[in-house]
Amino acid sequence: MGKFERDIRKKLKNEVEDFDKWYEKNKSQLIRFEKELSDEAQTSNNTVQLKKKKWWLIPVAFLLVAVSVFLCFLPMMRETTPSYFGDEAVYNTEMTEEDRDKVLNEFPFMAEILYPTFRKILKTDDNSLVFMIIRGEIETEQDYYFLTLQIEYNPYYNFLAMN
Repeated sequence: MGKFERDIRKKLKNEVEDFDKWYEKNKSQLIRFEKELSDEAQTSNNTVQLKKKKWWLIPVAFLLVAVSVFLCFLPMMRETTPSYFGDEAVYNTEMTEEDRDKVLNEFPFMAEILYPTFRKILKTDDNSLVFMIIRGEIETEQDYYFLTLQIEYNPYYNFLAMN
């Protein structure tokens, strides 16, 4: 078999042409492959080197994703403490007839109160309704009651604060 193998190898070597010659012959068929980007680059001394990959893109992309996620969850992580206020930020005044009618329409059981007094507490800076106090008396067949109804409209008003 030794002589047979040598003959085959000899024929194969004779039939193989140089790559550069083969490339020049078949260049027209390979034009579409030249336009594709290659990971190889030729240097000045005709040696082929792999192009350097842009590895810096991975950490930069990771950093951008991390910052984006942080910014998305920032409003949820921020602890918002409501600003409570006390008697120094409010003033009270007598309710008008229109205000009284609105309260009586909203709470019809208050029509039975004898000698009612209606006071409203307003916030000083924006005159918004904070609290409403209705005092009066109710007389039943068995007893006599003094009522104080307090209706809260702003949950941040700390009316029990001891200053």
